[in-house]
Formats: sequence, structure tokens, C-alpha cells
Amino acid sequence: MECTMQGNHRLFHALLSMFGKYNFEDIRHLKTLANMASGLIQSQSSCLTDWIPYSTSRAVIAQSTQRTFRRWLSNDRIDCRDIYSQIVKAWLSRIEDARLFVALDTSVVHEEFCHIRFSLIFRGRAFPLIWKTIENPSASAAFEHYSQLFNELNGYLPKGKEIVLLADRAFGFVSLIEKCQELRWHFRIRIKKAHKVRLGKVYLNKIKDLYPGSRGSWTLIHNVEFSDALIGPVHVALAWPRGSKDKWAILSDEPTSRMSFEEYAKRFDIEEEFLDNKSGCFNWESSKLKNAEVMDKLVLVFAVTAVFLIQQGCEVVDMGRRREVDPHWFRGLSYMKIGMNWVNRVLSNGGRLACTIKSYSCFDPEPAKASRRREAFLKEKRKMSLDEVGDLEDFGFAL
Repeated sequence: MECTMQGNHRLFHALLSMFGKYNFEDIRHLKTLANMASGLIQSQSSCLTDWIPYSTSRAVIAQSTQRTFRRWLSNDRIDCRDIYSQIVKAWLSRIEDARLFVALDTSVVHEEFCHIRFSLIFRGRAFPLIWKTIENPSASAAFEHYSQLFNELNGYLPKGKEIVLLADRAFGFVSLIEKCQELRWHFRIRIKKAHKVRLGKVYLNKIKDLYPGSRGSWTLIHNVEFSDALIGPVHVALAWPRGSKDKWAILSDEPTSRMSFEEYAKRFDIEEEFLDNKSGCFNWESSKLKNAEVMDKLVLVFAVTAVFLIQQGCEVVDMGRRREVDPHWFRGLSYMKIGMNWVNRVLSNGGRLACTIKSYSCFDPEPAKASRRREAFLKEKRKMSLDEVGDLEDFGFAL
């Protein structure tokens, strides 16, 4: 669909076209959401005042527009889960990938709130699936704070797909593993050195006593029982990256291999997503909004905007026009940033905006590369035997 409106109107109507087919209780809610997403894209700020110049409405007074945004974010009738689950289902239902990687992570916002999020790993980045914000100045969250999110998320993930949960050591709880087993999800969870496993019928061993004895080496241990609860059988991959004081222990429900490190390393993509939400694209903390429920609705604006921009980025790459908005020889920007550059280019110089949600594979046909020299270095390392490749730097493990 070719959007014919110009400037703000054009972007506003492209957003309406993409999301208008989903069930909003009130069409005014959709229009306000489209105005906020348009303002977020063009201002790259989460401050409501910064969105005002980009709003497409009949309001003349700036304060009226700002008040409309505030009322939307505080409106109890707007159900983030209901709105966004429709969008996610539409995207995921047609994905051909047999296995989907879902990352669980937290981020502290305004030094007062802990934001908990499940995100789908997608082409070197992640995009949000479901989230919750709680009043807690720490990045650690108790299992009861996010346990219900598992059931809600499982309800709209596509059936017949293998789900692999990726989580850092802050989530290495017995309850988390038991929940994965209940939902029949696979998992790759980093565990702490104080955690225990039992090998065979011997006493429990602390992870710290099982690490490889030298830097640049790694060890695989299969069919053990985890913690005092003796959950198992599970499997462990241990590594001591060269050039790092930190050691790694990955707990898996499937037999571990060198590939287990690569799979767990996908979890770093959600950290890049948080970076995009904060300093990279959306400047989250400029919003000054300090209410957990209001912040959850603001993240809905982030999520809808991310879906819109990723769709633009994927289509630009498919059309072979990436280098018109990405100055790197290889792909050097995320699909969301490619999409953002494309939108700004179209608004300035004309062109086509994607106005429908299409499903793309999570597999990246054109992975991002830092430079030719770096790519050549990694290519040479991959030719080495497994014994010679010890530092795992190409999997993101060199800290």
C-alpha cells in the first residue's frame, strides 16, 4: 500500500494502516497511539512535550495535545496485553522458524523501577513480547513478580514451535527451571558459581569446583541434577574465556556442546534492545514518568514503534536498498535503526513506507559486521579446530 499523505500526516496514516486492523476499544485510542509513535520516531525522545510538533490532530493548543497523551497513558481502559498480543500473534503466526529464542532480562529505570521483559531474539536484536514494571531500585526481581507473565506469553506464542528461554544468572532459580519444564520450554540459563550439581550418586558439587583449570578452555558435563532440589537430568557447559577473570556456567535441558555458548550468547541481544530504548533511539528516561502502570503503557508505545520500524528495515533490506540509509559496506545498523533512517528519508525525499505487518524469519540473511578486518579475523578462527578455539570471543564471551 502506497501512503500518499506528506510529512507527519503520511507517517501517521502509515501507522494507522499497519495497526488499524487490530481490535481497539475506541478508535481514538488507536489515533493517539499512532500520534505518539510518530512523535517518538521523529523526535527520538520519550518526553511527551517533544512529541507535540509531530502530532496530527485538530488540537491547536500544545497543552491540549500533551494532556491527550497523558490521559492515554493513564487510561485504565487501555489494556496493553490485549492490544499488543494481537500484533505479536499476527507476526509470529507466520514465522517459519521451528525454534524461537526468547530472552528474559530486567533493566532499572529512573533508579526506582525494575522493568522485566521477555523479548524474541530477532536478527541480531530483540523485540518485546510481554513486560511488567515494578517499584524496585534493583535489577533483581523475585520469581513471583514475573511468574504470571510466563502463562500469558505461552498463550499467544505459536503452537508447534520449540521455545528456548535465555536468562542470566540473576534468574537461576529452581522455580524458573520448573516453570520451563511445566511449559515444555527448553532453556539456557547462566548459573552462579555457588550453585550446586550432583554428578551420578556422589555428593553435590559447587559449580566453582568444576570450572576448567586454565584460561581459554571449556568443559561439558551431562546428566546431572541441579541444586538441593535435585532437578534433572540437566546439562552444564563451563568456560573460562581467555582475557577474562569471569567464568561461565550455562545450564541446559538439552545435552550441551560448543553450540550451547553460541545459543546463550543470543541473550545479549536483549541488552542491545534496552540500549535502543534508552540512549540509542528512544531516550526512555527523558519521559520523567514515574508510575509503574504508566511506564508499562509507555513501553507499549516503544513496542509498537519497534514493530513498525523493524518492518521498514526488513523491507528495505529485502528490496536491496539498505546502503541508501546505512553507510556501512556490510550491514552495520540494526533493522530498527535502518527502519528509522528509512522513515526519515521517505518523509524528506519521498518514497514508500511499509504499511502492513509481514512475517520475516528470525534468521538474519545479512548479519551485521563491524568491519572487513574483524570479519576476516573471525572467519580464520572458525577454521581452527575446537581445541584451539578457546576464548569464545566470537560468541560475545570476551568481556
